[in-house]
Amino acid sequence: DLGYPVFWGGLGNGADSDDLWTQAPWHNNEQLFIYKDDFSKVMGNHTFKLGVLFSNNQKNELVNGSSEEAPNFGGLSSGSIDSTNGVFNALWNQVSWNASELQTNPFGQQRWHDVEFYYGDSWKIRRNLTFEYGFRWSFLRQPYVANDRISSFEPFAYDPSLGGDPCNGLTIVPGTDF
Repeated sequence: DLGYPVFWGGLGNGADSDDLWTQAPWHNNEQLFIYKDDFSKVMGNHTFKLGVLFSNNQKNELVNGSSEEAPNFGGLSSGSIDSTNGVFNALWNQVSWNASELQTNPFGQQRWHDVEFYYGDSWKIRRNLTFEYGFRWSFLRQPYVANDRISSFEPFAYDPSLGGDPCNGLTIVPGTDF
């Protein structure tokens, strides 16, 4: 009997846990283009601070789970009750199992922009008393996908008459055709 390779994300049916994951091969990179400037000035018993940040951010990765194999440990081949422990089932030679893969390997290209500004003052009222105050404004925009190839499941759009249609209930960005 050969040992079982390490998988991330559970061992499929009958695992009932996230003991091991199946997430390989995997590619990921992130680029954060940031312009940031901070300034501070001491004037008497005040220390003023202000700053600004502008960022253009990119996150590129294989969509989680899309490139992995999916082993399923359905139960004991001898007809016994499943142990519900995925690691035990995987290592025990009485378990029947199968594996499958998806047909696509989508590459997510998330993008987002941030703008932030802050101002603060540290006012030393007395030798043993300091009052700190200020505010911060952050404009964190909704992330988007660079190629507009994104969809989400909307329960109200689901049509039972379409049966097993893989696009049943999905909404996509208007004007895209994928």
